[in-house]
Amino acid sequence: MGADIHGIVYGVYAEGENYALYSNGPVFKNNLDIHLQNNGTAAQTVLYTSVSTDATIQTFGVATLINGTVTVAFEAAFADAVSQESPVIITVTPTGKSNGIYLSEISGTGFTVAENNEGKSNTSFNFIAIGKRAGYEHPVLPQEIVDAGYTQKMARGLHNDADTQTNGEGLYYENGQLVVGVHPSTLPDPNKPAEDPDKPLPGKAAVNGRINPDSPTGVGEYTPPPAKAVTRPREESPEYDSNNTGKVPVNLPVIPETVGSGSGKIEIQPAKQARAASQRGTSAASAAGASTPAETEKK
Repeated sequence: MGADIHGIVYGVYAEGENYALYSNGPVFKNNLDIHLQNNGTAAQTVLYTSVSTDATIQTFGVATLINGTVTVAFEAAFADAVSQESPVIITVTPTGKSNGIYLSEISGTGFTVAENNEGKSNTSFNFIAIGKRAGYEHPVLPQEIVDAGYTQKMARGLHNDADTQTNGEGLYYENGQLVVGVHPSTLPDPNKPAEDPDKPLPGKAAVNGRINPDSPTGVGEYTPPPAKAVTRPREESPEYDSNNTGKVPVNLPVIPETVGSGSGKIEIQPAKQARAASQRGTSAASAAGASTPAETEKK
């Protein structure tokens, strides 16, 4: 559907120098077609469009008998637009004395009028010619629009944006029918199994060629979980035993270890600082003449 314009008082006001509104397709109306003619006064003259049960075209004019007969040719515009499949209906009315006149011949290009009783008068007459429009002899209209309930369906399906309390019922077109409601294809499939909300959705193939084990399709970018800081008791790591005795002094603090992001390397900066401090203490003790545990055994 193109657009829905629904005004409470007025609908659409359009104006333009070459045209105000151009419709490339059939125009449907369910009310009067009104024209306003400027007559130089404060109120314009109201005119109504003539209607018909057929798509017709018409022309009219005045002609004069010459010695009781005359052939009238249609204007080119009428002759080109009138259908050749159906006869043109012509009405003639004499405007002067005669024996009466009749149509002696009719074609798609014109007609011939003759006077009754082989009269020879030169009276004038008026004529009106009406025929079906060429190409529209048998118009086929969409039945869902011709249907009497069309406007009610539109009112139910569409929604006024100013109304924040209710919603439109929706509209869809299928198999030549206008249906009020939501198309079944947009509704949840009752036969479709529920998806695990914690299951990752399929992704695109990784640039580096890695496989995403958490993707149902096995592809897509896979990001490992972030590394966590680990704190381990010092006695579990013999690297803190600076004297290689297998025992750890109880007065040394627990050293935190930082695990890298998947590289397998472990940085133990605090341990190096503790060892360096222990070595400095041993050197200082030796310089002062103090005995180390090994020297004590020797003594």
